[in-house]
Amino acid sequence: MNYILKNNLNVESNYTKTANSILINSPLSRDARIVFITLSSLPSSFNPKKEFLCKQLDMNAKTLNKYLKELVQKGFLKIIHYKNKLGKFLGKRAYILAPTKEQLEQDDSIIVGESSRAETPKFTMRQIAEKQAEKPLKNEVCTETPIFTTLINKKNNNKHEKMDLNVSENLQNQADQKNKHDNFSCLTSSTKIKNLSMFKRFSDFVFSILGNLDTRGLEKRDKQAFERFLRYRNEKVRLTYATKKALLKQALELKEQGQDIVKCVDQSIRKGYNEIYALMEFTPRWIPQKQEEEPFEYKPNPKYNGYCIW
Repeated sequence: MNYILKNNLNVESNYTKTANSILINSPLSRDARIVFITLSSLPSSFNPKKEFLCKQLDMNAKTLNKYLKELVQKGFLKIIHYKNKLGKFLGKRAYILAPTKEQLEQDDSIIVGESSRAETPKFTMRQIAEKQAEKPLKNEVCTETPIFTTLINKKNNNKHEKMDLNVSENLQNQADQKNKHDNFSCLTSSTKIKNLSMFKRFSDFVFSILGNLDTRGLEKRDKQAFERFLRYRNEKVRLTYATKKALLKQALELKEQGQDIVKCVDQSIRKGYNEIYALMEFTPRWIPQKQEEEPFEYKPNPKYNGYCIW
């Protein structure tokens, strides 16, 4: 069986037209094509939500976001940012399939192309000046990154499919996390740490429960035990800096008295104490004393010729 015979399908209704360039010669992956065809098959007045697409395509949200991002990068989807008449962004975003010329010229939204990596558009003074020159009657738009509000946008009765806000928000959160990770990696690779001791002290201050406590009076073994006691106390109630300092002073006093800090900490944790106490040596109140045997004199019995008989 080397061939597949294809008969002409006689479909009269309920079908979707899809170009062969998308099905055969498209740079999209297999699942991305399925997502695109599913979106194209939906009614023009239906705005699908993420839950609907996940159920329809048997995908989880993470996988769906992956292929939506691929569609945006390849230019099959556009991102819309809505704004009001004053030019203020409303915080509402959506996806749109192949916008028409009329939609590109609308004033109530801005369509971001696939070349833009970030979801939120950043507008400069030059772009705003050009916008005002084209339409001088419009009010001035803020030059900073727009702060999204919770205003409700008017109903948009266009004929193209738009995704729900939740899908775009998840994509934006993933993009922000990726940008933060890239910025942090670039910063660490380009910056040279000159004073390693200061960096180590700073990292200990940030990540250790000891903070900036002066633990130079404790040895490494005692310091680890004291840190273990602080974590034990912090599980009960969140410790303040004053409480940590008082516990450190108590540990230093016990060390001056010759106590073993590790054993004291183990005892306090085992007994559920909130402070570090010295080792307690328990002696029984009554110790049974051995009875001393009285010396017994063996005297000969004259009745039995001097023999001792018991």
